[in-house]
Amino acid sequence: MSATGWIRWGRFVARRPALVAGVGILVGVLAGVFASQVLEFKTSRIELTGADLPFARRFLDLEEEFGDLNRIVVTVGGADRAEACRYADALAAQIRADPKRFAGVFYRTGPQELGSQTLLLLPTDRLQRADALAAQVLPESAEGGLSALLSGWAKVVETRLARGEAGGDSDALLAAQGERVLADLRSTLSGQEVEHTPFDWIPAWDEAGYVWTEDGETLLLLVAFQEDPTRLDFRMTSVEGLRALVEAAAPAWPTVEVGLTGKPVLEVDEMATYKTDSVRASVIALVGVTLLLVLALRRLSAPLLIGFCLALSVAGTLGLASFWPGHLNLMAVVFVMVVIGLGVDFGIHLLGRYDEARAAGRAPSAALEEALGATGPAITVGALTTGGAFCGAVFTDFKGLREFGVVAGFGVVASLLVTLSVVPALILLNDRRRTAGPRPVSAGHLRWLDRWTSQRPRLVLALVLVLSLAAVFGAARLRYQGNLLLLQDQTLDSVQLELKLLRDQHTTSWFLAYSARDLSELAEVTSRAALLPSVQRVESVLDLYPPGAERRLVPAQRLAGRLEAWVALEARPSQAPALAAANLRLCEALEEALEQALAGGLDDALVVLERLLEEAREVKAALPEGPLPGATLRYEARLTAALRERLRPFGQGSLGPARADRLPAVLRERFVGAHGRYLLRIYPKGNLWDPDELAAFLAEVEAEIPGVTGVPAMLHGASTVMVEAYRKAGWIALAVVTLSLLLLFRSLRPTLVALGSLAVGVLWTAGLMGWLGFDLNPANLIALPLMLGIGIDSAVHVVHRAREGRPGPLIATSLGRALIYSGLTSVASFGTLALGSHPGTASMGTAISVGILCCVSAGLVVAPTLWTLSGPKAADRNEPTEAAAA
Repeated sequence: MSATGWIRWGRFVARRPALVAGVGILVGVLAGVFASQVLEFKTSRIELTGADLPFARRFLDLEEEFGDLNRIVVTVGGADRAEACRYADALAAQIRADPKRFAGVFYRTGPQELGSQTLLLLPTDRLQRADALAAQVLPESAEGGLSALLSGWAKVVETRLARGEAGGDSDALLAAQGERVLADLRSTLSGQEVEHTPFDWIPAWDEAGYVWTEDGETLLLLVAFQEDPTRLDFRMTSVEGLRALVEAAAPAWPTVEVGLTGKPVLEVDEMATYKTDSVRASVIALVGVTLLLVLALRRLSAPLLIGFCLALSVAGTLGLASFWPGHLNLMAVVFVMVVIGLGVDFGIHLLGRYDEARAAGRAPSAALEEALGATGPAITVGALTTGGAFCGAVFTDFKGLREFGVVAGFGVVASLLVTLSVVPALILLNDRRRTAGPRPVSAGHLRWLDRWTSQRPRLVLALVLVLSLAAVFGAARLRYQGNLLLLQDQTLDSVQLELKLLRDQHTTSWFLAYSARDLSELAEVTSRAALLPSVQRVESVLDLYPPGAERRLVPAQRLAGRLEAWVALEARPSQAPALAAANLRLCEALEEALEQALAGGLDDALVVLERLLEEAREVKAALPEGPLPGATLRYEARLTAALRERLRPFGQGSLGPARADRLPAVLRERFVGAHGRYLLRIYPKGNLWDPDELAAFLAEVEAEIPGVTGVPAMLHGASTVMVEAYRKAGWIALAVVTLSLLLLFRSLRPTLVALGSLAVGVLWTAGLMGWLGFDLNPANLIALPLMLGIGIDSAVHVVHRAREGRPGPLIATSLGRALIYSGLTSVASFGTLALGSHPGTASMGTAISVGILCCVSAGLVVAPTLWTLSGPKAADRNEPTEAAAA
């Protein structure tokens, strides 16, 4: 629409301001109400990538089969490993007792969890020896009790004597447990109470199967959170619930050090940090923008007026977004920043020009017509160009950017409509009560800029070229930092703990995953993955069925049967004669073994056998002729119960060839999917938070195992698509901006001037960020479209004012004030993010602020300089507007 058309629109608004304002407010309210009923908010990060991409589809299929593989990582440390184990057992029990918040916990694959399956993990020779030992001992100790135990040990010694093997493993076993049992028995025979038995705590068994870091100092628990799509904060509920359990247990475990990390914890902490930073930034931004609006527009009502109209713009944007895409994702929410930034700019330009006309003596209605006629075309050109640049993102493959571009475009359009309708109507309604206009605009501080750009444009251009050359060298220093862990607050305990675990290749929580149809495919893929140079280790149900497991199956089944039958027997208390006979048998066997060891020169065995024989003889001397003392019987009961409890798991469970229904629950949850598929976890040697190491690892594994997926593959795919989408969106935006300027200006000269100013602003931004040592990252890349919109908007306003052909200053007018204050308000809005503790958010605020300052500076200096140097052309001069003619 031409300037004349905007003047006519100004007359209509001047005649019916209440109608225009009422209709605009009603539409905004209806749009907001409609959006509140229809619009959805999707927090899933997959919504940013889009499920239609191949790598995303594979990842979704994996989650459908196995659920969310991300786990809360709990680290348990301390000087006492046994204490850490007991703490882990207690915490795991609390987690399993809270199914509303937790879906399970994995921290151990020992006998208690695996049952008889544990026997398959023993080497074949050890399994055979254990079976032979059970065959010897268990029949001798069928009745249980101390007499049965001593008879069993005597049988072991006798068997080894017959083979000429005195001083072997059996003696080591006696040394470890037998000496303690005999000593305890001697004490109880004298009437002393012995509360603990050697079987109450056996380190080799109690610490077996726990997941430890490579240095053996930290125990790990992997906790699955309970997913609830109906709640936005289900991860936070689980993480904070687990932290509450840890905090409540702390007084009872003073020597245990506990920490939480893992992707769910990092995400929850990141969101908490972001919210804290956002609240602080919002308060500072509100105060800063309010003061700047009062200074820029010289009226106390300006913040209320602009703020109310921004709310209408946001409501209108939400209403349009309700039709498409129908929801907001994590990235599209940033549209509010666009609406605020550009909405304030539009209002400042319109109100600045209106106040300039009022200061020149125009009545409110005439001043409004002149302001709309002068700024309406520029605001429209800038808005449509910016909106078109945003909407160009719809042609990219990154769903988050596509939806952000469209919603941001809607935001620009909504801000434009509100600024050119409701804002002028409310201005007029407010100013009808004012008898005098504002003081004349003072722009003397900008006159030097007009003199330099109009009288010495070549010198100014030379200075611009020098700065631009320096910016080129600075831009060459820019690097892309894709490590998402470095974009989080490095002071958080969860981040520091994750960094510590990264240095321990044995416990990294990042892995690639492959879903196998059956065990044969799983075995074939596992063998290929294990041979890759970049693979640290692989995990699957095959860990329980290692090579040769079939050969172990028969002795394992036989041993499990023996143990199950023995544990099921009813233990009877020992009688004094039976105990004396068993002890005598043990003494005789030890004496003969001692002679054999002496003859064979087995010095180590001699020491062990001498101690055992001495203890057995002292027991013989202490045995009473009558009934056994009560202390002895109570000790025997505890000893028998502890031994049966230790052996019970090894006789439990269905022991047979590998099959999903035979697996212990702890392994089914971890490695078997909802439809019976088997999961293979492939762990790297490198740091998968590092994009280069991730790309190399993924490329090597994918070349050998097509179809591999997992969180690292999803992250790499999303990052690659995102960067490519930003690159493509940049070129599309440039094309859209160029085409829009040509269509709206209908001349090459103003188009080139505006584009030249934009190009310099972008170059200065890149150079300044490079010289200041800032890196590009996934968080601050969002600054590019925002910078583009604000940058082209500044240039358009300068070019449009220059094309009016009015004599007098160009920048030292309401235009210069509007450009400066609109830039400052934008910096006040976005720049406060740079004060946050979240590095990603801070880098975004810094990048946007630097971009705004550079583009506005280019608009103030480069655009008027290029306009002067390009020379006036008749075709570029507009006819005087009606306001000017008046």
